[in-house]
Order: sequence, then structure tokens, then C-alpha cells
Amino acid sequence: MSNVTNLKTKKSQYVSRGETYSYNCLCGKLCGIIERPLNLLPKRKKDGAIVVDGNLHKNKFSTKYSGIVYIRRENGIEQQFRDKCIQCELTIFYRHDRESRIYFILKGALIKSFVTAKSEIDYKVTTKTITDLGKNSAVTLSTIDGNLNEINENELDISYEQNAQIIQRHLKRKHVQN
Repeated sequence: MSNVTNLKTKKSQYVSRGETYSYNCLCGKLCGIIERPLNLLPKRKKDGAIVVDGNLHKNKFSTKYSGIVYIRRENGIEQQFRDKCIQCELTIFYRHDRESRIYFILKGALIKSFVTAKSEIDYKVTTKTITDLGKNSAVTLSTIDGNLNEINENELDISYEQNAQIIQRHLKRKHVQN
């Protein structure tokens, strides 16, 4: 009698993921990672600064506080809490309150990084039931493992952005499988 194996798909689940966009200072230092491209965000009419609302769009800036600047405007004095590049000290953005999650990125302060990677990749999780000689067992297959092997390991060690994304995918994968 020969071994006969029957595969039946029990369930399939698709997970869709977004992208992140990285931005460098003019000196080349990575200064920001934002989930939306800057060209799609609104601009402030007074100075042309790009408005990033941290309550609406996930972001991470790698800058250091540079102090308060007061600017005379038509309707009074504006207080700006400014942050600058860690490497070259170019002013990158300001906020109206030190704890505010609304950032005003100065016109021309950031350039789009040549690396734009998916923060989360699309993958499919399939659970298959295997029947072999009357014994049932389940196997869970995921296409994410094949996609991870395609990523160049040298780039992962160099790029903070890509390492952060791998950690995010790993945590999401654990949550999906539990």
C-alpha cells in the first residue's frame, strides 16, 4: 500500500501593508522617516513649510533641539521651537510648542532618500491540512519568508530604516500568527 497525501486549504488570510519614505538632510544624514511623501502633505502659506501632523501620519525624526526663535509676523510674534540636523546643524523643522506633534519642515531642508522601502510587505498566510494514512496534521505556510531572503543582508546592517522595518514586520507577523 502506498502513502497517499491529501492537501486541503483550510483558510487563507491576506494582509496589506503601507510604505514609509525616508528623507535626508542636505549633508546626507538620515533625518526623517514619514509614512506619506512630503509632496502630498499641505504647505503653510506664510513660509512654504511642509506641515506634518504627527497625529495623522506616523513619523520619526532624528534631529536635535536647537532653541527658540521669535519671528515678527503681521498679526504678532511667532514662537518657533527649532530642531536641526545632528551632523551639520542645518535647521530642519520647527514646532509652535516643544511637545507638539505638528512639525513644520522648512522649505528645501530635506531631500528624498534614494531608498524607499516597504515598511510592511504583502504576504499570504495559508493553513493546510495534511492527511497521511488516516492521521491529520496542519501546516501553516507564509510567503513572507521567501521575501525576506531576497533582501541583501549587507544593506540591512547599514540602514537604520530597513532594520526598523524588519522589526516591525517581525512583530506584525507574530501578532498575525497568534
